[in-house]
Amino acid sequence: FLTPIPFPQYALCLTMEEIQRIVARLNEPPFNYKLRLVDFDEKSPAELLQLLNDIFSTMDESMKGDVRDEEDVTRSSRMGNFLLMLKCPLLPPDEGRRQQFMEQFGLGSKNVVYPVFHWALTNYEKLCKKAYLGKYLVRIEPPQEFMQDETLGSLVERYKELQQEFKTTHQTFDQSKATMSRPGAELRAEIQQLEDERRQLQDRIEKLKGNNRNEIAFPAMLAATSAMRQEQDEEVRLQEKMREQRHLLDLAEQRFHETQRRLSALKSSATGGHSAEAILKELQKDVQETAKVIRGDMAGERNRLQETIDRLERQRLEPSRSVEDVERMRAQVRQLERQKDELRESVEKAMNGRGDNKLGMFRQHANMAAAKLSQKEEEVESRLKDLNKSRAEVEELEAKVNDIAAAAGGGMVGP
Repeated sequence: FLTPIPFPQYALCLTMEEIQRIVARLNEPPFNYKLRLVDFDEKSPAELLQLLNDIFSTMDESMKGDVRDEEDVTRSSRMGNFLLMLKCPLLPPDEGRRQQFMEQFGLGSKNVVYPVFHWALTNYEKLCKKAYLGKYLVRIEPPQEFMQDETLGSLVERYKELQQEFKTTHQTFDQSKATMSRPGAELRAEIQQLEDERRQLQDRIEKLKGNNRNEIAFPAMLAATSAMRQEQDEEVRLQEKMREQRHLLDLAEQRFHETQRRLSALKSSATGGHSAEAILKELQKDVQETAKVIRGDMAGERNRLQETIDRLERQRLEPSRSVEDVERMRAQVRQLERQKDELRESVEKAMNGRGDNKLGMFRQHANMAAAKLSQKEEEVESRLKDLNKSRAEVEELEAKVNDIAAAAGGGMVGP
């Protein structure tokens, strides 16, 4: 490197506070250089250019390299073009003065390099985005004599079309990113956490299978536990579906009663000689009352869904069970099963000894209760069929109401 010559017209001096901010930013991520102010001040021109080039390489990987392996003209041209692409405000607008500026920059003059450091580190996030976009938005302006070639002209037009398409796509991406309810980093972290938990569960399952592979009853126990878990999930799903059906049943009954009331009101209005304005006011009142009922139903539905979300969130946050916990719980289950069998045997022996076997009677009562339960389920199915039939009648009545309203006032009755 040559010794920088004085260049007072481009001596863009910085204050000590600005230089301290440069050093502080270099010590932060993603750089983490652990520099002191003295270390930064003692760097040679070549080291300053290498440090600045390393900063540029974090914005664009194509800028990676050792500045000592390049000639002064090549290095100045490469880094100057990068500054030009980033629209650095420190570059003079005049071509001659810009060339002199780049000569001093290529020599590593602190009067020129320090302000570039300050500008690049102050606007680092924006410049990273600009460097990414700049690679795809570079304008190509071939000389006019070459534009007469149809092939070259069509390629340039296609290049411009692709640039415009890239701009539109990137703007759409920025808008989507700004409207995301949860940041992408948070979602990625949650996905990674779930993947880790799934891998841990798979490892535990394989370990448990290996530990219990020699047990004769293990396959039957595994099948039973899997079936029990599936039945529990099915039970939860059926309960949720039953709540939804009950909610829909309540809504349908409310709608049916409301429709009957409106039909009665319209009939009385038609026979009572009311004017069209009175009928219209009555209909508007019905619409307002219906809207109030709907808002109340929506609030109840929202609260119910929020309770479900809270319950699922609590289940998600429950601590995972270790292998030792599973083994301990299995031992407790086996012990309780043995105690149950012993109690059952002792009860049967006691009853047989007294000649008072009420266990059969209890079982008979249980069977009768199960039969009654099955009968009630059939009644529920029958009621659901009646409900569907009532819904059809409601829709037919609403059609008639609309016809009456159309004949009386020329309007439609809202649902």
